[in-house]
Amino acid sequence: MVNTLYVAILGALLPIPPLTGGAIENHIYYLSQKLAKKYNVSIDIYIGGEKPFIDTIHPKIRVICFPSKVFKSFTLDTMLLGLRSRSSILKINYDLVHGHVFSSLYPVSKTRRKRELYKLVYTEHFWNILLPTNRYL
Repeated sequence: MVNTLYVAILGALLPIPPLTGGAIENHIYYLSQKLAKKYNVSIDIYIGGEKPFIDTIHPKIRVICFPSKVFKSFTLDTMLLGLRSRSSILKINYDLVHGHVFSSLYPVSKTRRKRELYKLVYTEHFWNILLPTNRYL
């Protein structure tokens, strides 16, 4: 029997899959689809939006939305997404937490679980020039 890998992906502020544009959201959508097709995974994608909801886009993939479009600033709103999703992420025993946007992962990276630590990974984008010491957690 193969164990299921539990993955949380902290996205950004557009829907998954995006209706138009959304490079980050397209990457997250297609990456999660490939992982779900090829591996035994359960993926929760956390995004920010206007109203809270949970949507299943694949039998192995859920999109969980937290209200976080408050500041009209990408960095501040994605950090708010990280803060609002932090308690949910800590309740579930994820094997991997992927922050596609560093500002959304930062609040989660500053917590400790009582059990073993999970692996934190984020995908590099333009802000790693601004935060070179936080490149890899």
